[in-house]
Formats: sequence, C-alpha cells, structure tokens
Amino acid sequence: MRLIKYTLLFLITLTMVAQFCFAQDSGAYKKQYNQDSIKVDVALDSTKLSIVEPFDVSVTVAAPKNVETDLSFESNDNFELENLRKTKVATKDSLEKRKYILTLMPKTVGNQTLNGIVLAYSSPDAHELDKKIPLEAIDVRVGGFLSDKDYQQIDSKGIQSYFDKHITIEGNEKLPLSKKLIAVVIALVLLIAIVIVLLLRRANQPEQEIRIIMNARDIASRLLEKLESENLVQDGEYKRYYQDLSNILRYYIEYRFGINAPDKTTEEFFDALRDEDVLDAITKSELKEFLTHCDMVKFAKRIPSLDDMKAARNLATEFVDKTYDSEKDIDITDDVKIRELLGV
Repeated sequence: MRLIKYTLLFLITLTMVAQFCFAQDSGAYKKQYNQDSIKVDVALDSTKLSIVEPFDVSVTVAAPKNVETDLSFESNDNFELENLRKTKVATKDSLEKRKYILTLMPKTVGNQTLNGIVLAYSSPDAHELDKKIPLEAIDVRVGGFLSDKDYQQIDSKGIQSYFDKHITIEGNEKLPLSKKLIAVVIALVLLIAIVIVLLLRRANQPEQEIRIIMNARDIASRLLEKLESENLVQDGEYKRYYQDLSNILRYYIEYRFGINAPDKTTEEFFDALRDEDVLDAITKSELKEFLTHCDMVKFAKRIPSLDDMKAARNLATEFVDKTYDSEKDIDITDDVKIRELLGV
C-alpha cells in the first residue's frame, strides 16, 4: 500500500511538472458564421496542440426546428477523426440549438491547417441536406518535445540542418535538449529511482510471522475425527487405536490444564493430578478408568469388544466437552508434533 501511495503521489507531481513545462498561451479560437436563418459558432480551446493528445472542436448550430443539420469531417494527413458527438442544447421559440463535438487527433507536428469541417443543412421542411457551410481553415500549432525554435528551424531548413547544428560528436558537445524534455526526463528518472528504493526496502523487510492459534477442544475434536477416519477398528488394530485415543486425551489435558500428560505414565500422571485442583472427584475417577482401560489394551494385550471401544470413544468426547474452556486458546506454532498430527 505504501508503494502505491508514493507512486501515485509522484505521478501527480509529475503531471503538475509536465503541465507547468508545457503551459503556453492558450491561443483560443472562436468564429461565427451566419447563413440563411442559421447561426454557427465554432470554438477551439487552444490552437497550441500536442502530438500525443486528442483535442475537441465545438460547433454550436442555432437553426429553425424544421431545418435538418449535419456536421462532417474528412480525415486527412494532418488530423484524424476519433469521435463525433451531437447533443441538443436548448430550444427557444422556433430555434433549436444543436451542439457538435469533434474529437480529433494530430498526426504530424509543426504548423498545420485544420480544415475539412463542413456543416450541411436542408431547406425548411425538406429532408435533403442540399446546402452547405464550409467552415474556414484553422491555423494551429502541433507541438512535441522540441521547442518552438527547434520546430521553426526544421520547418525552414529541414531536419538535417537541425542535427547538423545540435549534434557534434567530434567536438564532444552535449546535445542541447529543450527545457521541457529535460524536465520530463528528470521526472521519469526520479520516479524510477523512488520505485526501486521502495521495492528494495520492501524486499529487506522481514516477513510477518503467522501464528497458529487453536482452542484445546478444537485440537482434540480434529484429532478424534482423524482417528475415526483411519478405520483402525475395522482393520483390527485395537492396540494402535487405544494408544492414539489415549494420546489425544493426554494432549488435550496438557493444553487445557497445563499438566504434562503425554510424557507420563498413568500412575505418574495421577500422582501429579492429585496436587492439582482442576478436576472434581467424579471426573478424575472417570478419567482414571479410561486411561487404565487403554493401558490394559496397550500393554496387557486385552482384546476389547466393539461396545468397549465405542464407550471409550464416547468417554473421551464427553470429557473434552465437559472440561473445555472456550476462552483459552493455545499457540501451537512451535509444536511440530501436534502440527504434524493435525496436518497444519
């Protein structure tokens, strides 16, 4: 966002500099024609044009309502028609004002003559445009990046004389560019420099670390869902099923109560839990029964029934639902093992 902000700010500054550098006497053009009952006003904001910008010629026609009018322009070697728009401006008594906007694009630089604009109109109540008003040619100046003095030399003596005068390789003379071109070049160089500096600063900034925060209940629920999806019961892997089920509950106890359960035996865990006032007696008894049942399958090779496994799964779920704290979240960003189990 900062890069975009600075870039836009500098582009605005560049535009202001360019407007200042290219500001000239507007040389506005206005001309009025009167023929029959028709009045035509032609306006051009400035006769100082740019080779890179289109410009508008405004032609306002005041004619009786029963007289049809149409404006045309034939593109030539100097100017090309980009758009021609017509709007009704106002109606007063029997006269109707119609405004035509011609958008033209210069094709060559230097002193040019803008001609080829013709207004055709009909006789009253006739539909055929049988009369015309050829608008007078408009003298304009189409500029580029060179100065007016440079263009005058090119117009009078040709482009070769300009190069002969301004470029001298043997004498090691510098090319005397116009002030306008220098301003544009400097502005572009500064813009490129600013963009490069901002990109380098952005590249050197350390990437923002993303932390993984989860609730202990969500961790346990996702691990229980993953355990059921592995179909260990259907495959007869009872020992692994109970081992994973026991570990899930131990991870939950560690995250929920801060007791290191995964690395302790069941006996060591309950010795540590005896001094902690985090569970009531009934919940402790149910938890001990669950962990002892898991140990019997894991170490005593007891083969559980499907009802036993279902009861163990329900007990683990009920324990989590009964003891979780919705406001206590855990940062597991650095816990590689649990992240591998969760797949995050």
